[in-house]
Amino acid sequence: MVSQSHAVHPMIRVAGGPPGDGWTAHGGLQAGAVRSRGKYEREGMLMAPPKKYPDELRIRAVERWRGSDPRPPIVQLARDLDVHPEALRTWIRQDEIERGERPDPRAERLSETEAEELQRLRAENAELRRVNEILTAASAFFASQLDQQRRLL
Repeated sequence: MVSQSHAVHPMIRVAGGPPGDGWTAHGGLQAGAVRSRGKYEREGMLMAPPKKYPDELRIRAVERWRGSDPRPPIVQLARDLDVHPEALRTWIRQDEIERGERPDPRAERLSETEAEELQRLRAENAELRRVNEILTAASAFFASQLDQQRRLL
């Protein structure tokens, strides 16, 4: 039987699933589970293979790389974290794409006018969000003022 909490990696701890669910707490298969054609089968259901590295490790690895000044070589940090260097490099690239620091190679290329319009719409959207926050706060303030006046009457 697999313990309910154990070390998956030196940086994190992960709780295991319920006993007898077909998976071990570290994402591996228990005895009796079958792997077929790149998928894992348990009780007649096909499932995707478990991730090699937990999401929490990915997040912490990218944060550690971002927070370092100067940034360490990816190979060195990967060795320190006991992960494959290409996995860490991929995580960092994906984080840069999500932050808008690197263009997404899968995204369609916009024309210059479309890019300008997108930039204008994003700025307008941000302004509208700020205005909405102000109006929501003002509405709550005036509602509380009315409530206080009604109590006094």
